[in-house]
Amino acid sequence: SSGINAEYGGDRQPEATKTTNGRVDSGTGMGAPSRLSKNSLFKLFQETYQSLRGDEMKGKSYRECKAAAGEYNQARDSLVKTFQDEGHGYWTQKPAEMSCFTV
Repeated sequence: SSGINAEYGGDRQPEATKTTNGRVDSGTGMGAPSRLSKNSLFKLFQETYQSLRGDEMKGKSYRECKAAAGEYNQARDSLVKTFQDEGHGYWTQKPAEMSCFTV
């Protein structure tokens, strides 16, 4: 399946993205990573973090950086527990290998 994202107030054209792999749907095979893909957003995070706080996260994988985000993890764990306690089911987990990348 595909998703469409557009930049509000910007000059870029809407982007059709394959939801299975986060790449632009070029219609002719493997497209470039979407501007909203996990990889693209992580690259932006790394650049922003480095400009604000230095090299602490440089070279770390997406998984390592996410694990270091204590407040995020506490909030997610609380949300997951609330889902379970109220009978809304379990938070689905993506395969670990999907989080083992660096930029």
